[in-house]
Amino acid sequence: MICPKCGNEVQEGKKFCGKCGTKLDTGNAGAASGAVCAKCGAPLTPGKKFCGKCGTPVAAAAAPTAEMTMSAGFVHWNILPGQLAAKLDEKDFENSKDVKGFVIQDGIKALFFADGTLAGELVGGKYPFTDLGVQEVTGIKRFFARIASLFNGKAYNILANAAQISVVLMRDAEFPLIFIEKDIPTKGIRSEVAVHAMAKISNILEFYRSQLLDKKFVSFAQFSAAIEPAVRTLLEENLTQIEAEAVSGNTQIRETVLSALQANVGGMFPFISVERIIRLTATNAELEELRRMREELYISEKELVELSKRNDFLNRLNDEKNQQTLHEAQTQADFAAAIEKIDEQNQLTEDEKAKFANMLFWQRKLREATTQDEAEDALGKLEQNGLLREEELSTLKADIEQRKNLKGLTDGQALAMLTLQNQIALDQQKLQWEIETGNRRVQNALDRERMQAAYDDERRRAEIQLDSEEQESQLELLKQAQAIRQEREDAEHRRKMEEVNAANTHEEEMRKIFQNMTAEQIMAANPDITDAAAAALAEKFKSENSAEQIALMREHKDEIAKLMSQQQQSQADTMKQMMEMMSKMFDTQQKQNSEQGAHLTDVLKASASAAYSAAGKIYSGNGGSGKQDNHPQPLRPGRKDANVCPACGAELEEGASFCGECGATL
Repeated sequence: MICPKCGNEVQEGKKFCGKCGTKLDTGNAGAASGAVCAKCGAPLTPGKKFCGKCGTPVAAAAAPTAEMTMSAGFVHWNILPGQLAAKLDEKDFENSKDVKGFVIQDGIKALFFADGTLAGELVGGKYPFTDLGVQEVTGIKRFFARIASLFNGKAYNILANAAQISVVLMRDAEFPLIFIEKDIPTKGIRSEVAVHAMAKISNILEFYRSQLLDKKFVSFAQFSAAIEPAVRTLLEENLTQIEAEAVSGNTQIRETVLSALQANVGGMFPFISVERIIRLTATNAELEELRRMREELYISEKELVELSKRNDFLNRLNDEKNQQTLHEAQTQADFAAAIEKIDEQNQLTEDEKAKFANMLFWQRKLREATTQDEAEDALGKLEQNGLLREEELSTLKADIEQRKNLKGLTDGQALAMLTLQNQIALDQQKLQWEIETGNRRVQNALDRERMQAAYDDERRRAEIQLDSEEQESQLELLKQAQAIRQEREDAEHRRKMEEVNAANTHEEEMRKIFQNMTAEQIMAANPDITDAAAAALAEKFKSENSAEQIALMREHKDEIAKLMSQQQQSQADTMKQMMEMMSKMFDTQQKQNSEQGAHLTDVLKASASAAYSAAGKIYSGNGGSGKQDNHPQPLRPGRKDANVCPACGAELEEGASFCGECGATL
């Protein structure tokens, strides 16, 4: 019985939980009887027709959670396909009374819990009962006492004195997690991406407390459904810049997804650790392969229920088929009666019961066969009627062949064969390890080469960029130097042209001046020349001027007229501009005059005040006698009245129009 408050396992008949003290409903004590819902794993209350948690009908849901078969007096414990772990309670061992021992399949670990406490664990192997230290008890207690005899010390005492024992079968090795996500955004398109990861149970006690206290089994599909949203989010975040064809070969993105997946799974299920990602791919061939693996691995709930029903039926028939001692006619009648007695819950149809009866009949014939022909005939009937699956037939044929071969082997030969098989298995594992190691080395070398090539390309691009920037900088400097040199040459050219124009203008001005002057005027302007030279110059300039004017008027009459018209227009425009400028200057002058008048008034007031002050000082300096010196003071040498400001008396510069001290207009 499970406490509804704290989840602690409580012994049958107890009214209160021994851990938290919660009062228990003894009317529902049958919930711990071993029957669980095959869909959600919740315990089923006896007498109820539907599961109280998910609503699944009890007829389809009440099924054992692990595979237990009997062979040669040994109970075989295994986990059903699609399951990660399963729990077996005392109810599941009711038919395991008189057995020689039990066998745990390879890759499975059996954990023994006594009153909710882990007492011991066993790995895959064959464990025969020796009845050492077993008390005289019968039934289930004897079965568990025999199990306790396999342990020593504290574990033996716990199991031998426990009121309730449960066995948890758990996968000991890594188990696969396969996710196939559609419409994942990659670079350019949305693709279908698959992730094939390997995980393992890192904390078995935490796993048991979290998943199996109120359930009978845990399936791969449950973990896959819980983790799938996180996997899809990781793929959407990390594959947006990756080509779909490059996803499978990108080691860096695989490591990134692995780290993120480990963090997410560790946060959701601390007892599960993701070890590695085997494949991260978007190619069609690998997607199809992973899809087939997922279908085989994640068995559906409906198929799991049918498989559980079939195994349950086989387990309950083991006692009957091993105790058949009557002849064939009596056997058929007793066997039919046994089937009717066992199938009280009507879990199978009449057709299924007939098939199972026929199958068990020919299986008994196969076991009791004394010759090769009898064995082949029984095996042919099983194969002809389709009572066994292909893999089961292959296993039976292999067992028959192995038994036939082993009959003629001595102990030494059998030991040598086992040694050889172990050596072959070790060699295969070593070869597989070498292949994986070699592949990883090659992959690491390729990744290193890709990283070096990427670094070289990046460095080469950086050097090219630096060279380009340096060339552009030098070209810019050359352009600036060329512009400076061109500007200097243009300035020099303009200066020379100005000198030439000035010389020509001066010569033209001199010619214009002299051509209208008389000989006397030329002599007055140039006292060093004689009268004859002056007369010759006057005649020369006059004749040249007349001749040139006549020639020009003859040759360029129209041009001269046009030029005169343009000159007149230009003069008119110039006069207009000058009038506008004069008007502006007049307005500006009036404004300045008004400002200067105001300033002059202030200066005069200041001068008058200064004069009164000076007069007061002079009056006080003369002893207050009131005498005045009427003699004029002599002027300073070299000073003229024209160079003195009439407003403030300050000295003026030669040719100044305004006073430099007070700003008065002169």
